[in-house]
Amino acid sequence: MGTSVLCEIEEKIDMLSNEEQLLLIERLAHVLRKTNSEKQSMQDNELTSMALNPEIQNEIRQIDKDFVLAESDGLGGI
Repeated sequence: MGTSVLCEIEEKIDMLSNEEQLLLIERLAHVLRKTNSEKQSMQDNELTSMALNPEIQNEIRQIDKDFVLAESDGLGGI
């Protein structure tokens, strides 16, 4: 969004009463929270799908096998 558009929006907001400005802020906050919640839900679903993916599970098992020797070196607490 260009600076001129933001300036125009600011000018229009300045024309609103305090009550209308607060209502606008509340609406914006609601929309942002909803959007963030939906994005988080999608990310959670993607992570769940990845965790259930047999190919990824096999890859994790292989990585675990590769690091068995490193885990037994006594430096695991660092």
